[in-house]
Amino acid sequence: MASAALSQRKHKDLGHYVAMKYRRSAGLLLSSILLFVGAPTAMAHELPSPSPVPGIAPLNELEQYKLALEHFRSDSIEFRKIANRFTTAINRANGFYEAAMRSAKNDRARTNITAQRDSSIEIAINMRDAAIAEMGGAPVEPTKPVKPIATATTKKTKVNSPSPTPSP
Repeated sequence: MASAALSQRKHKDLGHYVAMKYRRSAGLLLSSILLFVGAPTAMAHELPSPSPVPGIAPLNELEQYKLALEHFRSDSIEFRKIANRFTTAINRANGFYEAAMRSAKNDRARTNITAQRDSSIEIAINMRDAAIAEMGGAPVEPTKPVKPIATATTKKTKVNSPSPTPSP
């Protein structure tokens, strides 16, 4: 009878060991995925600003607007890539969290899993913020230049002249 109890205890300990090993490897896998997904965001590039060339007339307001709009569009694409990587990292963290919670057997394991998810989300947030800061902040759409208002020609007011027909 003692051997049956000992065998049963070893079986429970073995299950706990396997579950903890699974959770540890899931945590390491999650952390490595977040680092892998966020690494390209750290390499965000800025487009070089055009330098003025001597002998060329400066750009007028509309040309400056078009150039700024082009930069805005390219920065927006980069910003969307950063946002997509962030969303992917959060979704993966939540997916691993849900899978690990299904196999969690006690409150301590659930607490550890929640802490790992919170840590992964914090890493993703920091990587997103760093990529946006390296990019120079979120892109802001340029304002369209205002067209000059043409002055309307005013007609002289017509002077009331007496009508040729007499009024009664």
